[in-house]
Amino acid sequence: MPGPRTKRQSSPSGSRLEPSSVTAKKPNENGNEGVLGLRVSVGPFGEVFRCVVTQSSGFAMFDKRSCDAISVRARFHPALDADQQATTGTFSTSIRWEMPD
Repeated sequence: MPGPRTKRQSSPSGSRLEPSSVTAKKPNENGNEGVLGLRVSVGPFGEVFRCVVTQSSGFAMFDKRSCDAISVRARFHPALDADQQATTGTFSTSIRWEMPD
């Protein structure tokens, strides 16, 4: 009898999400800074189908635009089940919004 199935976490496919893709203006042009925690759910074809803020940056605009941009632009290598078949998975990350030096 086979053992329990395990699932590997989804991983980014190498595309980079730049702040300019989140908003046309600098995201912290008013001097706002913060750390945003996100968890994205990834489908078996590498598409994001849900984005959840796990830690607010303290600024609703940063939170919403970051999730929106990741949901539209990010692509992932899908998680694999024990049979190495693509399945749904999650990816957690944090984004630090800060003023450049």
